[in-house]
Order: sequence, then structure tokens, then C-alpha cells
Amino acid sequence: MAIILQDYERLKFLGKGAFAQIYKVRHKDLGYVRAIKVLTEEVNEGEDDKVYKTFLKECSLLLRIGNGGHPNIIRIYQPRKIDGKALVEMDYIDGVTLESFVSEKRFLPIDEVYRFIKEIGSALAYCHVDCYRYMMRPEEKDQDPKDLIQKYGVAHNDIHSNNIMRKELDGSYILLDFGLAIQDDKAVKSSSRGDGAAEYIPPEKWAGEQISNEKAVDIYGFGILMYQMLTGQVPFVLDPNEYKKDSLKTLNTIRHRHETERPSEILPLRKAAYEKATGKSDYERDYPEWLDELIFRCLEKKPENRFHDAKELQEFFTTHLNDDLSSTEKTIDALRKANKALTQKVKDLESRIEETKNHPSASGPNDANLEDELRKAKTELEETKAELSKLIAAYSGYPKLLEEKDKRLNDKDKEIEALKKSSGGKKNTGAVIGLSILSSVLAIVLAWGGVKYSNETEALRAKLNEKPTTGQVSSTTASSTSSNETDLQAEISRLERLIKQKDSEIEKANKQISTLQSEVSQKDKQIATLQASDQSETVTNLQQKVRRLESQIKTLTSERDDLKEKLKNLINSTL
Repeated sequence: MAIILQDYERLKFLGKGAFAQIYKVRHKDLGYVRAIKVLTEEVNEGEDDKVYKTFLKECSLLLRIGNGGHPNIIRIYQPRKIDGKALVEMDYIDGVTLESFVSEKRFLPIDEVYRFIKEIGSALAYCHVDCYRYMMRPEEKDQDPKDLIQKYGVAHNDIHSNNIMRKELDGSYILLDFGLAIQDDKAVKSSSRGDGAAEYIPPEKWAGEQISNEKAVDIYGFGILMYQMLTGQVPFVLDPNEYKKDSLKTLNTIRHRHETERPSEILPLRKAAYEKATGKSDYERDYPEWLDELIFRCLEKKPENRFHDAKELQEFFTTHLNDDLSSTEKTIDALRKANKALTQKVKDLESRIEETKNHPSASGPNDANLEDELRKAKTELEETKAELSKLIAAYSGYPKLLEEKDKRLNDKDKEIEALKKSSGGKKNTGAVIGLSILSSVLAIVLAWGGVKYSNETEALRAKLNEKPTTGQVSSTTASSTSSNETDLQAEISRLERLIKQKDSEIEKANKQISTLQSEVSQKDKQIATLQASDQSETVTNLQQKVRRLESQIKTLTSERDDLKEKLKNLINSTL
């Protein structure tokens, strides 16, 4: 195996640009596998070399972005200079680019699209807003967060489908290449491309305007990526053959379309992609209208009409997805009721058919009519079951989103905690911070319990669905089986109503905790001006409130868990 730059076994050449080459390597002594980016140009031994200083500037930004450890952003390590070559190690991503993945699959299921939006949207939201907490200097801790976001927030500035990888291991998406990034209105530029990939460049960059919000450039590029995920193509396609013939004319055409044309509607293109990928013509809309709204807002010609940053975009996405969840829950409840009624109807018809066979009557309905009615009822029942299974399968992925929402709330609490610690020297401040932490922990524990319960319930229902159907058991036991299932459905529904009631009570308690957290924050701001006796009284009152809430939540959680265990035992006893 060839050794390069003293320390590395060269495993694979990954690609090159005007300024650098990238290799997959293994460290010859330590054995780890990574990618290394090696500058093409030789660098001088001194630290003042212009090329090397530019390279270090880019590395510095990426290293500081990595302080937060975001799972969907490429990580790099300490840059080095070996044999007159500047290089930096980075994680080797075993996977494919988003461009290759979309081209290969041609049509992506909606849950894959949601995952992409959630993960890359989260990575951009971290860069645009949240990263300041991990990049600011200790002496800046008392500054206004808005000023810190302005100073440290990073616009990637080169969002396109070859700058995102999909990992083979777990299907997660990773944002790459910050070579054109902008921080505090200053470029960190080591890429040979002037302004990024033509199919993803917004109108204001084509026009060469002074850009007041670089994050809006990322929003436009992200909108094109979401469009591409849903339809299999970008809104304005650059023909490579035409580009070879006349690159200037081709680029001017693309520019004109970005500046003047509204992209084609997504639904017909998604339908066409489905039919091309599957050879079927039974496509039905599988994504909500608000997703159209989100994408076309990202693709507005004027930057001020887009989302201000990816944080705002993610809030829009999560809010609407959670609203869909609530609507889906109601539909599932309605289908369960219909399923129960149809099951009873089938049972009654089977009984009547059996009765007419044993006691025929000229005045009563004949067997043929009853059999026909039974067939219709069974068909309707199967359709209802299929729709219910489809919705439950789609619903199963939502608890993860709710868990992540609670994590973001927890992050906010940590931010408040950090600001409180930074105030220093205020009497009883530590006690107030302790209350905030306690309320946060309680909220997270309850949220996790809800997610875990939802997953366990779905697993139990899956086991229940594996039972033989009425058609698979003998005629002797068919009636009793149907009756048992009806009774079981009734008992399950009763327990689920009780559990839902407990969940509602827990949610109410959580809201009280949120209110208390706000009160803690307000009291903390006032604490510097309060007399010592007043401070003590304020903290004591808040402690008492938290203890009461803690006791109340513990009782509610215990009651809910008892009901959950009873439901689990009930279902298992029938399997």
C-alpha cells in the first residue's frame, strides 16, 4: 500500500478541485480511516504563507463549528503541514452524494424526504443560529444573543446536491464543504467556484447585488434540494451538452429562469417520477400542501420573502408536521371505531346466515342476499383495516420528532442556565437555577415516557395483528373468536381512553412547569434588587411549587404506567 505524506496509507482517490485533492486514507501507525484534503499548491515553511493562511482560516471556521458536535455536519481535525503540503483530516463518509442517491432512486418515499428536511434543516439551523453558543469567547457570555448570532452565525453559501452525503450505515445526511462559507459578512473562501453551482444560485447572486442576508442564499439552495427530493429534478435544469457547446449562453439561460420563472408545480412532477420509477399509474398524493408552501417560500425571488434563516424554516416544518400528527391521531380513532362497528356487523351477519340455514323461512331474507351483504361488509372491513394499518405505520415515526422537540426545549433551558451562571455573585441565584434544571428534567422524563409508551403500544398492536383472521380458524371457533376480539377491542379502547386522560393531565402539569420556568426567569432578573429576606421568601415559594408539581406528576405517571401495564397484559393474554 502506497504511503503518502509520511503518515498515511492511500486507500482511494476521492476527487480534486482547482485548489485541493481528497483521498481516503488509513493512518499507518494508529489504523484509523479518514479522508484528507491536501492543497495542490506548495506552501512555504513560514506561517505567513498566503495560501496556507487562507487554508487555516477555512479550517478554523469548521473546527469551531464542530464545537457543538452536530451529527449532520462533517467534522474536521487539526490541520497540518507535511513535506510542503497543507492538509487536514476529516471524517470519511461511507455513502453516496445526494445527487447520486436521487438519480439512482428516481422516486423517494415521503418519510425519506421528511428525514432529509429534518436533518439538513437542523444542520443549517445550527450554522445560522445555534452555533454561536459553542463559538463565542468566555468574555462574550454577557452579550446580547442577537449580536452573537450576527457575529458567529455561518451561511454555508454553497448548498447543492453534491455537497450532501447520505451515509450507507444509517441513512443519515451529512452537510459537507464550507469552502465558500460566510461568517459576519466575511467570506471564508477556498473553493475555485465563484458563487456555487449554477442550478442552485438565487437571483440576487446572479445579479451581483450587495447581499444583506447571506442565510437567505442557503434557504434558496435548500428549497431547490427539497424540490429535487420530491420530484427527482431541480427546477431549472442545466443541460451539460448545451453547456459544452456554449457555456455563456447556457448560464445566461439558467440565470434568466432563476430571475423570472416560477418553478413548475411539484405534484405533477412527483407523479411522473413515481410512474417512471415504478411503471405503475396508481400514484396518489402522499405529501401535504403545506410542504408545497414551504418549498415555494424558500424559492421566492426576493430574499426578504423567504424564511429569514433555517431556524425559522425548521419551526415552520416542525409545527406543521405536529399538526399533521394531531389530525392523523383523530383519523386513527375514527377508523378504529369504524373497524369495531364493521367487525360487529360481520359477526351479526354470520349469525343470521347460520340461523337461516338452521331455520329457513319463506318470509325472511334468503341466504344469497345475506351472503352478498356479508361479502360487502368484509370487503369494507378489510379496506378499513388496511387504511388503519397504513396510518399507524406512518404515525410510528412521529414520536422521534416530538422527542427532538423536547430536546430543543431542553437546550433553551441550558442556555438560560448558562446566562444565569454568568451573572455571578447574586444571592440565592444558584437555588433559582436548580429549580429551572429540575423542571426541565421533569419535562424531559415525561416526554420520553410518552414516546416510549407510543412505541410499545404500536409493537403490541403489531403482535395483535399477527393473530389468525376469522377465515383462518375453524368454523366451530369462528364465532367465539370474533366475540372475544370484539370484547378485547372494547377493553383496549377503554384503557386507551384512560391513558389518554392521564397523558392530558400530565401535559397540563408540564404546562404548569413551563409557566413556572418563566416565573423563575423573571424572578431571577428581579433578584438583584430585592432585599435578602424577600429573595429567601421568593425562592422558598418557588421550591414549594416545584415540589407540589413533582409530587403531582409522579402520581399521574404512576397511574398511567399501571394502565399501560394492564393494557400490555391484556393483549399478551390473547396471543
